[in-house]
Amino acid sequence: MGVEKTATEPFGCIAKSNADGAFYLVFRGSKSVADFLVDAETDPVIYTAPTPNPPSGIQVEKGWYAVYNGLVDDLRDQLQQIGGAGQKLIITGHSLGSTLATLAVPDAVANCLLVYQYNSASPMVGFESFRTYYDSLKVIGSGPGLLKDTFRLVNTADTVPNFPSKPSGYVHVGTQVSFKADYGAEQKTHDPCCSYAYAIYNPTAPCNPTHDACALTNNSL
Repeated sequence: MGVEKTATEPFGCIAKSNADGAFYLVFRGSKSVADFLVDAETDPVIYTAPTPNPPSGIQVEKGWYAVYNGLVDDLRDQLQQIGGAGQKLIITGHSLGSTLATLAVPDAVANCLLVYQYNSASPMVGFESFRTYYDSLKVIGSGPGLLKDTFRLVNTADTVPNFPSKPSGYVHVGTQVSFKADYGAEQKTHDPCCSYAYAIYNPTAPCNPTHDACALTNNSL
Protein backbone atom coordinates (compact mmCIF):
# COMPACT_ATOMS: atom_id res chain seq x y z
CA MET A 1 0.00 0.00 0.00
CA GLY A 2 1.36 3.42 -0.98
CA VAL A 3 1.86 6.20 1.52
CA GLU A 4 -0.22 9.31 0.89
CA LYS A 5 1.92 12.43 0.67
CA THR A 6 0.90 15.97 1.48
CA ALA A 7 2.43 19.31 0.51
CA THR A 8 1.80 22.85 1.74
CA GLU A 9 1.91 25.61 -0.89
CA PRO A 10 0.34 29.04 -1.45
CA PHE A 11 -2.27 28.84 -4.22
CA GLY A 12 -4.15 32.12 -4.33
CA CYS A 13 -5.02 35.48 -2.91
CA ILE A 14 -7.96 37.88 -2.53
CA ALA A 15 -7.65 41.59 -3.26
CA LYS A 16 -10.08 44.52 -3.33
CA SER A 17 -10.21 47.10 -6.09
CA ASN A 18 -10.03 50.71 -4.93
CA ALA A 19 -11.73 51.76 -8.17
CA ASP A 20 -15.09 50.01 -7.86
CA GLY A 21 -14.95 48.02 -4.61
CA ALA A 22 -15.01 44.65 -6.38
CA PHE A 23 -13.03 41.77 -4.91
CA TYR A 24 -10.69 39.57 -6.95
CA LEU A 25 -9.91 35.94 -6.12
CA VAL A 26 -6.87 34.73 -8.08
CA PHE A 27 -5.38 31.22 -8.28
CA ARG A 28 -2.00 30.27 -9.71
CA GLY A 29 -1.23 27.36 -12.03
CA SER A 30 0.97 24.31 -11.52
CA LYS A 31 4.48 25.11 -10.28
CA SER A 32 5.82 22.22 -8.20
CA VAL A 33 6.33 18.50 -8.77
CA ALA A 34 3.49 17.88 -6.30
CA ASP A 35 1.18 20.03 -8.44
CA PHE A 36 1.92 18.07 -11.60
CA LEU A 37 1.39 14.77 -9.78
CA VAL A 38 -2.00 16.00 -8.59
CA ASP A 39 -2.90 17.07 -12.14
CA ALA A 40 -2.51 13.44 -13.23
CA GLU A 41 -5.08 12.10 -10.70
CA THR A 42 -7.88 12.05 -13.25
CA ASP A 43 -10.32 9.57 -11.70
CA PRO A 44 -13.73 11.13 -10.96
CA VAL A 45 -14.88 11.51 -7.36
CA ILE A 46 -18.13 12.64 -5.77
CA TYR A 47 -18.38 16.40 -5.25
CA THR A 48 -20.15 17.89 -2.23
CA ALA A 49 -21.96 21.09 -3.22
CA PRO A 50 -22.07 24.03 -0.74
CA THR A 51 -25.32 25.54 -2.03
CA PRO A 52 -28.86 24.52 -0.99
CA ASN A 53 -30.66 21.53 -2.54
CA PRO A 54 -27.97 20.34 -4.97
CA PRO A 55 -28.50 17.27 -7.16
CA SER A 56 -26.85 14.02 -6.13
CA GLY A 57 -24.05 12.20 -7.93
CA ILE A 58 -22.01 15.24 -9.01
CA GLN A 59 -18.53 14.13 -10.15
CA VAL A 60 -15.28 16.09 -10.50
CA GLU A 61 -11.60 15.29 -11.06
CA LYS A 62 -9.95 13.74 -8.03
CA GLY A 63 -6.63 15.63 -7.99
CA TRP A 64 -7.95 19.18 -8.35
CA TYR A 65 -10.74 18.53 -5.87
CA ALA A 66 -8.14 17.29 -3.37
CA VAL A 67 -6.18 20.54 -3.76
CA TYR A 68 -9.36 22.57 -3.40
CA ASN A 69 -10.39 20.69 -0.27
CA GLY A 70 -7.00 21.50 1.19
CA LEU A 71 -7.65 25.24 0.95
CA VAL A 72 -11.43 25.51 1.14
CA ASP A 73 -11.71 26.08 4.90
CA ASP A 74 -9.47 29.16 4.73
CA LEU A 75 -11.22 30.31 1.57
CA ARG A 76 -14.65 30.06 3.16
CA ASP A 77 -13.45 32.15 6.08
CA GLN A 78 -12.35 34.85 3.64
CA LEU A 79 -15.56 34.65 1.58
CA GLN A 80 -17.66 35.04 4.72
CA GLN A 81 -15.80 38.25 5.54
CA ILE A 82 -16.44 39.82 2.13
CA GLY A 83 -19.83 38.22 1.45
CA GLY A 84 -23.00 40.25 1.25
CA ALA A 85 -25.92 40.90 -1.03
CA GLY A 86 -24.75 42.53 -4.25
CA GLN A 87 -21.01 42.31 -3.53
CA LYS A 88 -19.11 41.62 -6.76
CA LEU A 89 -16.39 38.96 -6.84
CA ILE A 90 -14.25 38.23 -9.90
CA ILE A 91 -12.56 34.81 -9.83
CA THR A 92 -9.70 33.94 -12.14
CA GLY A 93 -6.87 31.49 -12.61
CA HIS A 94 -4.63 29.80 -15.16
CA SER A 95 -4.43 26.05 -15.82
CA LEU A 96 -4.60 24.28 -12.42
CA GLY A 97 -5.58 27.67 -11.03
CA SER A 98 -8.57 27.78 -13.36
CA THR A 99 -9.84 24.46 -12.00
CA LEU A 100 -9.64 25.89 -8.48
CA ALA A 101 -11.41 29.03 -9.70
CA THR A 102 -14.23 26.89 -11.10
CA LEU A 103 -14.54 24.91 -7.88
CA ALA A 104 -14.57 28.16 -5.89
CA VAL A 105 -17.59 29.56 -7.73
CA PRO A 106 -20.24 27.54 -5.83
CA ASP A 107 -18.70 28.54 -2.48
CA ALA A 108 -18.77 32.18 -3.52
CA VAL A 109 -22.42 31.88 -4.57
CA ALA A 110 -23.17 30.22 -1.21
CA ASN A 111 -21.72 33.32 0.47
CA CYS A 112 -24.18 35.71 -1.21
CA LEU A 113 -21.73 37.05 -3.79
CA LEU A 114 -22.32 38.10 -7.39
CA VAL A 115 -19.70 36.01 -9.15
CA TYR A 116 -17.89 36.48 -12.45
CA GLN A 117 -15.30 33.91 -13.54
CA TYR A 118 -12.69 34.62 -16.22
CA ASN A 119 -10.03 31.93 -16.56
CA SER A 120 -7.38 30.84 -19.04
CA ALA A 121 -6.11 27.46 -20.25
CA SER A 122 -8.64 25.57 -18.15
CA PRO A 123 -8.76 21.79 -18.22
CA MET A 124 -12.13 20.08 -17.79
CA VAL A 125 -13.09 20.00 -14.11
CA GLY A 126 -16.01 17.59 -13.96
CA PHE A 127 -18.61 15.43 -15.66
CA GLU A 128 -21.90 16.60 -17.15
CA SER A 129 -23.43 16.34 -13.67
CA PHE A 130 -21.05 19.07 -12.47
CA ARG A 131 -21.69 21.30 -15.49
CA THR A 132 -25.46 21.02 -14.97
CA TYR A 133 -25.05 21.98 -11.32
CA TYR A 134 -22.64 24.81 -12.18
CA ASP A 135 -25.04 26.23 -14.78
CA SER A 136 -27.86 26.14 -12.23
CA LEU A 137 -25.97 28.74 -10.18
CA LYS A 138 -26.96 31.31 -12.82
CA VAL A 139 -30.62 30.95 -11.84
CA ILE A 140 -31.94 33.40 -9.26
CA GLY A 141 -32.84 31.50 -6.13
CA SER A 142 -30.42 28.61 -6.74
CA GLY A 143 -28.31 29.99 -3.92
CA PRO A 144 -27.99 33.08 -1.75
CA GLY A 145 -25.69 34.61 -4.38
CA LEU A 146 -25.60 34.34 -8.15
CA LEU A 147 -23.20 33.31 -10.92
CA LYS A 148 -23.23 36.05 -13.56
CA ASP A 149 -20.72 34.95 -16.23
CA THR A 150 -18.03 32.37 -16.96
CA PHE A 151 -15.57 32.81 -19.81
CA ARG A 152 -12.62 30.53 -20.64
CA LEU A 153 -9.74 31.92 -22.71
CA VAL A 154 -8.32 29.04 -24.77
CA ASN A 155 -5.29 28.87 -27.06
CA THR A 156 -6.44 26.20 -29.52
CA ALA A 157 -2.80 25.16 -30.00
CA ASP A 158 -2.59 24.36 -26.27
CA THR A 159 -3.28 20.74 -25.27
CA VAL A 160 -4.08 21.47 -21.62
CA PRO A 161 -7.72 22.55 -22.22
CA ASN A 162 -8.34 19.07 -23.73
CA PHE A 163 -7.30 17.38 -20.48
CA PRO A 164 -8.34 14.98 -18.99
CA SER A 165 -9.09 12.82 -22.01
CA LYS A 166 -9.37 9.67 -19.91
CA PRO A 167 -11.62 8.51 -18.52
CA SER A 168 -14.12 9.91 -20.97
CA GLY A 169 -17.00 12.02 -19.71
CA TYR A 170 -15.25 15.24 -18.66
CA VAL A 171 -16.73 18.47 -20.07
CA HIS A 172 -16.07 22.20 -19.85
CA VAL A 173 -18.17 24.86 -18.14
CA GLY A 174 -18.81 28.38 -19.37
CA THR A 175 -18.26 30.07 -22.72
CA GLN A 176 -15.02 29.50 -24.62
CA VAL A 177 -13.17 32.45 -26.14
CA SER A 178 -10.53 31.14 -28.55
CA PHE A 179 -7.33 32.30 -30.17
CA LYS A 180 -4.50 30.41 -31.86
CA ALA A 181 -0.83 31.02 -31.17
CA ASP A 182 1.35 27.98 -31.89
CA TYR A 183 4.90 28.37 -30.61
CA GLY A 184 5.92 24.79 -31.38
CA ALA A 185 6.33 23.76 -27.75
CA GLU A 186 3.67 23.15 -25.11
CA GLN A 187 5.48 25.14 -22.43
CA LYS A 188 5.51 28.22 -24.66
CA THR A 189 1.98 27.76 -25.97
CA HIS A 190 0.62 27.32 -22.43
CA ASP A 191 2.54 30.26 -20.90
CA PRO A 192 0.17 32.45 -18.81
CA CYS A 193 1.95 35.72 -19.58
CA CYS A 194 3.81 35.48 -22.88
CA SER A 195 1.07 33.52 -24.66
CA TYR A 196 -2.31 34.02 -22.93
CA ALA A 197 -1.93 37.53 -21.53
CA TYR A 198 -0.29 38.69 -24.75
CA ALA A 199 -3.32 37.46 -26.72
CA ILE A 200 -5.69 39.41 -24.48
CA TYR A 201 -3.91 42.66 -25.30
CA ASN A 202 -3.36 41.74 -28.97
CA PRO A 203 -6.56 39.98 -30.07
CA THR A 204 -6.10 40.62 -33.79
CA ALA A 205 -2.52 39.27 -33.82
CA PRO A 206 -2.27 36.95 -30.79
CA CYS A 207 1.03 35.25 -31.64
CA ASN A 208 3.75 36.96 -29.61
CA PRO A 209 6.80 37.73 -31.81
CA THR A 210 8.94 38.41 -28.72
CA HIS A 211 7.84 35.33 -26.75
CA ASP A 212 11.40 34.19 -25.94
CA ALA A 213 12.41 37.60 -24.61
CA CYS A 214 9.19 37.81 -22.62
CA ALA A 215 9.77 34.38 -21.06
CA LEU A 216 13.38 35.23 -20.24
CA THR A 217 12.26 38.38 -18.42
CA ASN A 218 9.59 36.48 -16.46
CA ASN A 219 11.97 33.71 -15.46
CA SER A 220 14.49 36.22 -14.15
CA LEU A 221 11.99 37.90 -11.80
